[in-house]
Amino acid sequence: MTSSNLVQQFGKHLAFLRSEKRLTQEQLAEAAAISLDFLSLMERGQRAPSFATLERLSGALDVGMKSLFDFDTNSKTPSSIGKSGNGN
Repeated sequence: MTSSNLVQQFGKHLAFLRSEKRLTQEQLAEAAAISLDFLSLMERGQRAPSFATLERLSGALDVGMKSLFDFDTNSKTPSSIGKSGNGN
């Protein structure tokens, strides 16, 4: 998997997690202390987050860090959501 493909998969998964939590982009951006523009760019696979941003997204979504990357490249749904069994 190339890095740009990973960024795109991450973005799709981030949008999925956000919608599962019934959050708007505005709500998640505010909760994670990031700009709405940056969140939008991440969800579209055009920008990658820093480790600090990943931590804030994890907290705002109430999921473990591992869950942010728990996606299958052949599927649009994650194999698991939540903090259980995330290895953190």
